[in-house]
Amino acid sequence: FSVLGSLFYSTFIDRFSREHLMLGTVFISGLLLLLAAYLFPLNEILFFAILIVTVAIFLNQFRIIMESYVEEMFNPLESERTFHLIEGADTIGGIIAGLAVTFLAHSMDTHRFVYLWVAALFVIIPLILFDGNINQEVALLQEKHKQRRSVGIFTNIKKVFAANSCGHRG
Repeated sequence: FSVLGSLFYSTFIDRFSREHLMLGTVFISGLLLLLAAYLFPLNEILFFAILIVTVAIFLNQFRIIMESYVEEMFNPLESERTFHLIEGADTIGGIIAGLAVTFLAHSMDTHRFVYLWVAALFVIIPLILFDGNINQEVALLQEKHKQRRSVGIFTNIKKVFAANSCGHRG
């Protein structure tokens, strides 16, 4: 399934941005999971088959794309400081999910967990959109800052003469 997912996504990886790939993957995964939940009373084998395909193909590729997306957010120094927190959050999320399944297993049917899963997936959408907007605003602010720092020709001439005069003294 991982190979199928890689082959499937290799056709789209160069055509779309990571944000669009992540959003599309969330929508496709959510729709497949909802289909699986709908089909559970009709055919449990089909329910589990759709779950396996969704996790193995789409959600595994989503994880790869997301890790690459997060990796590009930081320079090497920042990543050295922040990746411990990110990896810790991944572990904490797994623990919370395990506890939720443990405590809710007695009160919920199996296919009802899929609805919680879909809800958690769709919470990711505003986060991706919000982050994309923030990145665009930061890029615009950096460009404005660079434009403000540009100096006139006379300031550049003064800097050149100051650098040359310091070089002759030494």
